Amino acid sequence: MAAGAIPVTNAEVPELIWWVRHRDARGVDPSVALIALGDSLPPAAMTAFSDWAPVSTVMWSVDVCANTIDDATGWFLLRSSSVVAEAGYSYQTMEVWDAGGRLVMTGTQTVAIFT
Repeated sequence: MAAGAIPVTNAEVPELIWWVRHRDARGVDPSVALIALGDSLPPAAMTAFSDWAPVSTVMWSVDVCANTIDDATGWFLLRSSSVVAEAGYSYQTMEVWDAGGRLVMTGTQTVAIFT
C-alpha cells in the first residue's frame, strides 16, 4: 500500500493506491501482464465498507497509454478511486504508472455491490 485506504475500513475517501508487481511474468506478453495487474486491486468502494459484502464487475474498460511496454515484471503504482457509489453500484477510475513515473494505462469499472 502506498496511500489511500484498505478494504472494509469505513474510509471516507474510497481510494486505493498500491504498488504491485507480478511474482513471475516471464514469458508473458508485457501488454497482457500489464492488463492483468490492472485487475489486481479490489474495488475502491470496498474501502468505505464497514463489513464484507459480495461485489461483481459489471463493466471494465482499459486504455493502454504507453507506446511500448517492454517489461511488465517490475513494480507499478495503481490508483483506483470510486467516483460514485449508490443504488447498489459503484463507478470507479483507475490509473497505472510504471516505476519511472510514466502513465501506462487508465481504466474505468462499474461494480455491482450486493448488500
